[in-house]
Amino acid sequence: MTAWCNNAVGRLPSGQRATVRRILTSLVRPADDVRGIPAARQQVPLARLRSLATGARSADPVLDGAFDEIMAALSRDRIIITGTVPRPDGEPGEPIAELIHDALIRDWGDLREWITRDHRFQAWLHRVTEQRDRHTRTGLSADLLDGTDLAEGLDWAGQRSLPTEIIDFLTASERHQQATARRARRLNSILASLLALALIAVGLAARGSRRGRA
Repeated sequence: MTAWCNNAVGRLPSGQRATVRRILTSLVRPADDVRGIPAARQQVPLARLRSLATGARSADPVLDGAFDEIMAALSRDRIIITGTVPRPDGEPGEPIAELIHDALIRDWGDLREWITRDHRFQAWLHRVTEQRDRHTRTGLSADLLDGTDLAEGLDWAGQRSLPTEIIDFLTASERHQQATARRARRLNSILASLLALALIAVGLAARGSRRGRA
């Protein structure tokens, strides 16, 4: 299996190898060591996969052409399969891609190495995608990102290609965090002013009391 997969990837132009790696690692659900869940293949919409491989807002025909060429080659060599997931109403859903079998993750050494290298990003993306889906359902500001996941996301946005919906979720989360920080600063300023006024009032009262005793 290793030789078969390596030969398939080796036939592609060397300049496309990084894109190949991004495509293949995106088709793997990252392992959850805490829960003892191993890495496994996952279905990914082609539009999302293209974003992760070439850039969410890329309009570069060269990059798009390379993505299509890679997908065709990986499909031809039976490393990935593509199709559609039927909608509940029976109509065809959006096109998706997935690895042909979980054995690729277990037995293809190069893929295991790429997954290990990309684990931190893919684990973050998996968590954030779940939280974004939750926020879409609830609309609650509490389901926006904050803390480490938001900080990591802003860092990843400068390094990696992200799907448009994840970029929009990061933007909404950052704006909410900034608005919350501004409200906290205004509240602290008001409280500081009230405290100053209270101290002044106490001082005036104390002076008045001393004069009264005099």
